[in-house]
Amino acid sequence: MDNEIIKADPAFRKKVLIIALLLVLAGAAAISVLMPWIQNRLAEEDTMVAIRMLRFLIIALFTPPLIFAFWMISFALKAYKQGLFPPEGTKVIKDTPRLQGKPAKSKAIALMALVIILVLCCAMAVSFASRFFALLLAT
Repeated sequence: MDNEIIKADPAFRKKVLIIALLLVLAGAAAISVLMPWIQNRLAEEDTMVAIRMLRFLIIALFTPPLIFAFWMISFALKAYKQGLFPPEGTKVIKDTPRLQGKPAKSKAIALMALVIILVLCCAMAVSFASRFFALLLAT
């Protein structure tokens, strides 16, 4: 298995790129459609409705990164248990050399650390937004 190269799966690459593009377009569309509506609610002093919609928008925008994070953690755990990176049966979007043993486990641990950072950043952003809304209501 030394120097094994996992060949890219073009169909999988296309699927991943289409899903990523659709998520970005959906997020941009949600922001561009909902923000004028939210601004109108704020201008009409209907702040509770505007804040509820902003909360929904923020949660909706942070859902895809969190789903991706949970997928990455399962990927990293599987790689760590197998001692292979990428693990057996994994499709890749580009030709990827397979690591095994200690280098594979190290890479899996690094991926787990990045996932934790991603989840913490999402949680901090939602927490910040909630506190910001609370301040908005207080004024």
